[in-house]
Amino acid sequence: MDLGSLTDPAEAAEVLKAKFPMISDMIDLDSGRQFVEQSSSRASTVKCNTYHFGTAVLLGDAAHSTGGASGQGCNSALQDSASLADILEQTGGHVAPALLEYSQARVPEGHALLDLSLGPKEGAGPIQRVLYGLATLRDFIFGRLKIGEPSLQVELTTTLTPFTELRRKRDFFFGEFPPQSAFDDAISSVIAREPSP
Repeated sequence: MDLGSLTDPAEAAEVLKAKFPMISDMIDLDSGRQFVEQSSSRASTVKCNTYHFGTAVLLGDAAHSTGGASGQGCNSALQDSASLADILEQTGGHVAPALLEYSQARVPEGHALLDLSLGPKEGAGPIQRVLYGLATLRDFIFGRLKIGEPSLQVELTTTLTPFTELRRKRDFFFGEFPPQSAFDDAISSVIAREPSP
């Protein structure tokens, strides 16, 4: 049964009890009502211009959702954490300059990873999209045979190559990746709106 098609709260409660027997004693008519009143949703992606505001900091999926295809959610969160810790240590614990440097270092990485996870966007021409698909297939097959470049997935999961570098290698398919100055300008425009301490 498709859970999304349920409209009757009593029926929803019974179906939920059957699907989740370990918590069935907690599922009642009110649970069924709440379930059927929920509207379906779609996942969305937000690209942050900065990973800090004042003294608040974003890391991992809160800063950059990666989609499931790349398998880099946990890895990128750990990289964010390590980067922030290293920068805080280098700045002697001075928070404001450390957070700015953190955003400048990690925002491009998050944008690059998202691009790599989603593939070429609608703005890419159909030929570029087809060629990207063929290149991905080629790299997968040849990578299995240890011929040529490793596939993107192998590079993402087995190397410490920055995501920005991997993304820039694919500019032909995606379009030109912004330079660091573009990210710095976007971060600066957000910081300019920060309230004074």
